[in-house]
Amino acid sequence: MKKIKFRKQFTIAILSFNFFCSILQADSPGAKLKPQTKVEFEKAQIAIGEKTIDAEIATTSEQHSYGLMNRLSLPEDFGMLFVFSKEEIQTFWMKNTFVDLSIGFFDEKQRLVDIQDMEAVKSVMEQPKTYTSKSPAKYALEVSRGWFLKNKIKHGAKFKIIRSGPL
Repeated sequence: MKKIKFRKQFTIAILSFNFFCSILQADSPGAKLKPQTKVEFEKAQIAIGEKTIDAEIATTSEQHSYGLMNRLSLPEDFGMLFVFSKEEIQTFWMKNTFVDLSIGFFDEKQRLVDIQDMEAVKSVMEQPKTYTSKSPAKYALEVSRGWFLKNKIKHGAKFKIIRSGPL
């Protein structure tokens, strides 16, 4: 009798936890609850200064929202390039992102205008900080924290896509 009661309580606790987590994953009040699915990204190689990195490209609003979520690590010379429809002040957050990142904001001429370090969230319960570009940007590049400094990439540096498709 006690085993059955414990199993029932345990099952209720697990279901409650899963329900609570799905509520936390809803992006806005009233958003439909749906399971998180992996978002697919185009791949590219990007050159910045003397450095070349492999990157995933985020162009759609779904890709922008998902970004580097749920990653526990990043390869050393890897990043995600966010491409926006117009140049304006951009704001990012680290929802469900468990790796410290640096973000470079680039203007419409693909020139680096701002670099910021972003802190990973410690748990799904934590409200992530927001990071807003100091200047209007059309592109943003997320890489491992400290990547810009380590590779001596400074304000004014330009990027270009040198190859797209499978890497």
